[in-house]
Amino acid sequence: MSLKKRIFGYHVDRMPDIAFWAMSLTYRIFPDHHPIAERVAGFGIEKGAVLVDYGCGPARYIADFSRLVVDQGKVYAADVQELALKAV
Repeated sequence: MSLKKRIFGYHVDRMPDIAFWAMSLTYRIFPDHHPIAERVAGFGIEKGAVLVDYGCGPARYIADFSRLVVDQGKVYAADVQELALKAV
């Protein structure tokens, strides 16, 4: 399989490891111009909620989700990329 097909996802079940690390590094170097906490606050998540972050990637939202549901709720992370789950 060509590198182009692996990077852009044709016939690939998950993002290649090198692409995941590049994405994670990019998020650290160039954070969003919209703070994640503000974006998450608009989701309407309440204490005690149970959430699943499908395609959690490098866990950009997990900490904010956890702060919103506090001890009464749960936040699960799901991703086909093993490195994403390790990042959580």
